[in-house]
Amino acid sequence: MKLKLVTLIFGSFFLLSSADAQLGGLLKKKKDKGKEEKIEKKTDIPESANGNDASSANSNATKENKQAWENNFESNIDWFSLSSVGTLIVSTNGALFGVDGNDGKVLWKNEKFGNIQQDNFSMIDQSPYVAMVSGGLLNRQHTILNVITGQVVADTRDMGYKMVGKRYVVPNQDGFVMTAYENNKSTIFFIDAPNAKEAWKLQDVFTKNNEVVNSRPLSVSANEFLIATDKNIYKLDSREGKTVYSIPFKTPNEPLKSEETEDAGIDESTKADENKSKGGGLLKKLPMIGGVASASSGIGNMKGQANIASTETSGKFFKIDNSERVYFFNNKYFVIIDEKAGKLIGEPFKFDDNIASFIPDSKGFVFATDEKKSELYYIDAVTGKNKWGKGIELKGKINKITLNDGKIAVSSAKESGKNFINIIDAASGESVTKKDMSVKGQIMSLVMTKRGLIYSTTEETNIQDPVTGKDVISKSLKYKTGGASVRRDGMFYVINDNEINKIDETTGEVASFAKLDFKDKEDPQRIDILNDGILVSSAQNMILLGWDGKQKYHTFYKAPGTTLAGKILGGMAMAVAVGNAAAHGYAAGASGFGTVAYDDEMRKAKRWNNFGAAGASQFSKRFNMTAGTTNFQIIMSKIDDGEDKGFGLVKVNKQTGATEGKVVIDDKKPDYLFDEANGLIYYRNANKKITAYKL
Repeated sequence: MKLKLVTLIFGSFFLLSSADAQLGGLLKKKKDKGKEEKIEKKTDIPESANGNDASSANSNATKENKQAWENNFESNIDWFSLSSVGTLIVSTNGALFGVDGNDGKVLWKNEKFGNIQQDNFSMIDQSPYVAMVSGGLLNRQHTILNVITGQVVADTRDMGYKMVGKRYVVPNQDGFVMTAYENNKSTIFFIDAPNAKEAWKLQDVFTKNNEVVNSRPLSVSANEFLIATDKNIYKLDSREGKTVYSIPFKTPNEPLKSEETEDAGIDESTKADENKSKGGGLLKKLPMIGGVASASSGIGNMKGQANIASTETSGKFFKIDNSERVYFFNNKYFVIIDEKAGKLIGEPFKFDDNIASFIPDSKGFVFATDEKKSELYYIDAVTGKNKWGKGIELKGKINKITLNDGKIAVSSAKESGKNFINIIDAASGESVTKKDMSVKGQIMSLVMTKRGLIYSTTEETNIQDPVTGKDVISKSLKYKTGGASVRRDGMFYVINDNEINKIDETTGEVASFAKLDFKDKEDPQRIDILNDGILVSSAQNMILLGWDGKQKYHTFYKAPGTTLAGKILGGMAMAVAVGNAAAHGYAAGASGFGTVAYDDEMRKAKRWNNFGAAGASQFSKRFNMTAGTTNFQIIMSKIDDGEDKGFGLVKVNKQTGATEGKVVIDDKKPDYLFDEANGLIYYRNANKKITAYKL
């Protein structure tokens, strides 16, 4: 699990959620004289469930933050990042280091990778492996490294390869499929990661037709997987390195928008962007390398873009059960494969446009296109045909889809800023609303309930009746700031300016749940479900409401000042609407739930069988440590506590509202990151030194 500190200013909020820590500050070790922080508290606060009122909970003295460790390196530090297994990766002019985040001890050092650019470096999801790209365009090289042990799993330059292109993981077969040129021949080879060796390579099968591997592999047995090229679909034996069969089937070398790259980004420090190269020009499509994701990619940033391009996919294999049926689609076609027999089932279905998103379901699969025009398709899981006969055209670009109880809810947006919602009957393909219904504001959530579709935008919330297509609430809940929502026990709670409204999902009745009084004229930004109630928060305020709507505590820290805070945070400030949306799952592309069987198949496909006892131990430890870290929120405030003076971070317990830690900061150009599992902040406070502080 990974969390991030999302930073918002001018009415925004700071919160801890999954990704990178992004907040400015200089760490200073100071004595804590026990003086309390300036916390604004309600005096008329009801008792909480455990008998302690919020006043006593908030009056706990801030704990002293001790320096955990300090490490001085031999050369200047270029950048540092945190891997998913907790190893701190430090790049200097002279070497690449792996550092134990708990005690600062150097686990390993590799001088071969000194001064490597940060955008050439990516973590392999759910593993202790990282991949690094180096070399020029015509001699691209990849190195795979175990960040726990420092062992080089594969170095394609030493292996004699040139123009190394694709790098796909096959987790449940403990390896990597890679493509390159060797002796001017197209080559595909397999890296046995636990044993750090090349298991096999194939040349003739791909050289003959000059094929480009362009899909992520799908394991179909303990030692077999499917993979696609621009001309064929293959089943390969990963143990012996031989072709089991091939099926003629073309997949254009066009990246699928519905698929993300398989490498997971590591937690980067606040100055990560300054370490990444820039430039102009475009990368060209080359055999076995493939094109980059964006036409805006610069030549100067070629290596970083090649790292992205190496895991891009133009086609997707997937399964939804334990049968011999495997499904595959690219931007042009959808097809069903008899995996055992090695043949297609029926005729491929052709799309009119490139795929933008896809949702699996036990009865079929919803596909959306949006490059030339936005259309929905519902492909039958048995026949592979469109259940509706033709695509359903919608207005604008599709940005959110949910599928529930035979109803497909979809939202779209035009470049003009107009937003639309529609409900499609999955069986008939008929639009319930007969036409797209225009709504105000950007869509934040679509929730199918017994009463209808509850939609929340940045400006309004209402329910769309699935029978009539009309709004259920006579007057939409309209707000200047709101739309963030949560659900519990058949109730939908949504922020409506300085109020929380609740909507009964069965009857559609709307009622006021609680009034809010945020200090310093802040707007409520985030709403979360806790065991004892609902937490509503912003940059400086936290209010916990019990299930009866009564306030349990109100914690408030004075803002550090927008002028200096703005200088500290620089370009990391985000718009309020964007923060709202990110915090509650709004994003372009499909959203919704697939079948349990499909989810199980995907989990199996991502599971590594063996990456060593050390790696397994690290993962288990990190998971257990991270499990409780979502129980606090980080607030930035101006601290004036005896000798502790400056802008700082305070750690507040969400359940009690009590302050549990602090770190004082006063540098306008900081470089640090936060390790949520260990509760540590790693700070580069000199050119060659990193210091860790306990928050």
